[in-house]
Amino acid sequence: MIEKDHSQLSFRKQATLLGVNRNRLETAEGVSEEDRAIMRGIDERF
Repeated sequence: MIEKDHSQLSFRKQATLLGVNRNRLETAEGVSEEDRAIMRGIDERF
C-alpha cells in the first residue's frame, strides 16, 4: 500500500492521498498482542 522509500512521494504525502493517518501506518514495536487486541477493539468502536 505505502512505500516508505518511494522516490517521488513522501510517506506523509502517500498517507494523505490514501486518506489515512500516517501514525496508524507506523509499526508499533514492543506492543504486546493484548495491547494490539485492545487497540483493534477501540478502532472498531470509533
